[in-house]
Amino acid sequence: MARGVIAFLLGLLLMVCGGCGGDSGHPSSSKPSATTAIATPVPVSPTFTGTCSVPSCSSDLVEAFHVDQWFWSSKTVRDETIFPLTGKSTYSLWRPAISIEQVRNRQTGQLYKPNLDYRLVAGKIVIPPGSTIPRTKLSWLITADPTNPPLWQPVRKDGKALRIDAGGYQSRQIAVTYTSADVGTSPTASQVTKLMLAKLNARKPVNILFAGDSITEGDDSTAIDKQAPNQPGYAALATAYLAKLYPGQVTMNNVSAPGEGSAYFTKHLAAFSNPNTNVLVIGLGMNDPPGGVTTEQFRANIMALIMAQRAANPACEIILVASWPSNPDWIVSNNSQLGEYRAVEYSIANTLSDVFVADFSTTSLQILQKKTYADITGSGAAHPNDFMYVVFAQILLKTMLGI
Repeated sequence: MARGVIAFLLGLLLMVCGGCGGDSGHPSSSKPSATTAIATPVPVSPTFTGTCSVPSCSSDLVEAFHVDQWFWSSKTVRDETIFPLTGKSTYSLWRPAISIEQVRNRQTGQLYKPNLDYRLVAGKIVIPPGSTIPRTKLSWLITADPTNPPLWQPVRKDGKALRIDAGGYQSRQIAVTYTSADVGTSPTASQVTKLMLAKLNARKPVNILFAGDSITEGDDSTAIDKQAPNQPGYAALATAYLAKLYPGQVTMNNVSAPGEGSAYFTKHLAAFSNPNTNVLVIGLGMNDPPGGVTTEQFRANIMALIMAQRAANPACEIILVASWPSNPDWIVSNNSQLGEYRAVEYSIANTLSDVFVADFSTTSLQILQKKTYADITGSGAAHPNDFMYVVFAQILLKTMLGI
């Protein structure tokens, strides 16, 4: 199981039972210590750490995962994922397709054959009888992963098991590259990070700090799950694009804490507030509703983080990430409250100067109008898959650069 989900479930268990007699018997990776979560930077990507000094250290990520093919302007959608199910033949795509370039398994590289393995019918993918595309029984989604101990078995709202399976979802998904007559809806970006751009254009260094939960850490990307094609999460992908444009100028640290919410970071303000940070990306919200964090408490926590960083560096620009939704079938899912948090973030951005919102929520909900959660999750409960991490990286870059 991904450590982000383990940490989340551990935090929920401790909240419910008031501590349950201490930490004995809990997996050592289940909850990072304050020192581990706050002080230790993680690699920017599998290809570079910290500062990228030459374009080649980031161009491979940008090109391999099509980070620069913006979904709001390109009619080609690359590697959109679907989760084929036994007994289901027709699958909707994010946008209606007019032609299919390829359908493949991103982990194995296997290419599927048009007409034999799949067909394009009225803008949708149809998997005909006799297709070699593997399909998963619906029962898999509501069967507990037998490798997980009972303590870590999440439950659906209907009382059935919710399958949490790091790597299991992406290995069963197939990726469709297609052309559509439509382009995607452009994310809202009120302004661009002008201070960051001014420094970069003046050939000065820029330090970006990512502080968030397991989604901002990139959990259940194939890089974290040690699967092909080894794609990292949105923070690394966005940084790779910036490093390609401005080689040697961009340094990124990611101090995200899997399983934690906004209150956790308010307890460690001094540890992550840094006068050398030029851009602070705050990606929180997913873990707050199960912790009973009210909308006003969320506002207060986010404001505390902003004020602490502004005290360290008044010229630091802040980007607030509006979280994508959790699995609506999960018993602890409260996406309506995530929507309230999103409104808080927009309110703060409209009130304070040089504060922006990277709205992952709105685009995710638009996609989920056409697709199932299993199509685009990396874990089953709360983590995106590689396809969504690219979408998120592009939304963040639009917020930063006004693309």
